[in-house]
Amino acid sequence: MSKLEVAASVLIGIFIIAFAAVLIFAIRMVGLSPGDTALLIIVYALTILLAIRGLRWL
Repeated sequence: MSKLEVAASVLIGIFIIAFAAVLIFAIRMVGLSPGDTALLIIVYALTILLAIRGLRWL
């Protein structure tokens, strides 16, 4: 792996962890309905998949 790929992997990992923390905090604070919670989880999963796909293009 090149230095660019390692840096991108680290940044994506930090982004995933930070976004998960914000997502959990939002669900607890707002008290979202199960439908809204499911929608947020789907968006989060798609974000992770797109980040991984983008990393492969480097």
